[in-house]
Amino acid sequence: MTRTSSSVRAVVVGAGAVASGSHLPALTALRDRVTVEAIGDVRSERVERAADSWGIPRRYHELDRMLGEVAPEIAVVCAPPAAHRGSAAAALEASALGAVYEASRVRRDRSLRG
Repeated sequence: MTRTSSSVRAVVVGAGAVASGSHLPALTALRDRVTVEAIGDVRSERVERAADSWGIPRRYHELDRMLGEVAPEIAVVCAPPAAHRGSAAAALEASALGAVYEASRVRRDRSLRG
């Protein structure tokens, strides 16, 4: 995905079925406004497959490293539910302006609200 000067820098946390089946197609449809700079997952084969399929240039296996090197404006969390809060909090602490994960979890997780 090629970045334009007005697009938002995004990273995707998690490269499994949810990322490839829902979030990456949606982000691709918004390519004039959002550029997926990197994708990360603890499973190498998932990262490689998703990055190759969706044209994502940078691949990571460590969340903190990805966030530090890319400095995204938004993080789309597609990791398993148990990792949502920690991944979103790490992204926000690392300078992301926003972190997106399943709305049903966000409503129940008041600790991340401003």
